Amino acid sequence: MAVTNQQVAPKYATALYEAAVDAKNVATVQADLAAINTILAGNPQFLTLLQTHVVAEADVPSLLDTLTTGAAELTQRFVRLLFDYGRISALPVVIAAFNRTVATAAGELDATATTAVALTPAQSAQISTAVAAKFGVTTVNLTNAVDPSVIGGVRIAANNRIIDAR
Repeated sequence: MAVTNQQVAPKYATALYEAAVDAKNVATVQADLAAINTILAGNPQFLTLLQTHVVAEADVPSLLDTLTTGAAELTQRFVRLLFDYGRISALPVVIAAFNRTVATAAGELDATATTAVALTPAQSAQISTAVAAKFGVTTVNLTNAVDPSVIGGVRIAANNRIIDAR
């Protein structure tokens, strides 16, 4: 069974995060990855070209340089490592996992509360407090998704877990 990008992304993200912490440039690497993500969003075929070997091998370094222009050396080396290990297609997923790792280290958590009707600010605050306590974080970035098919209560999705509260 092949290992998917979703499976390897957290491992690569953690390794990059630890290297960035050691180099004391987490914020720089995060900014670099945001810039790369913007480039990839505007050019969805970019990664496909690299992974299908449509581009001549001699041209790959210049394409990778284009993708990482202005980025820290650590970011440049990391993108090259993903390419060398045949995981360049995982880059967007790794970027998302890196951002989650940074947020977790800062005591933040993204959560979605799905309810039948929109939450009031007081309800959102109450749910955020409960979710923060449940997951041991200081800050919860709560998004409210309204789904009229929810019969009652609230369904909270956070940290790859679903909590059904009534």
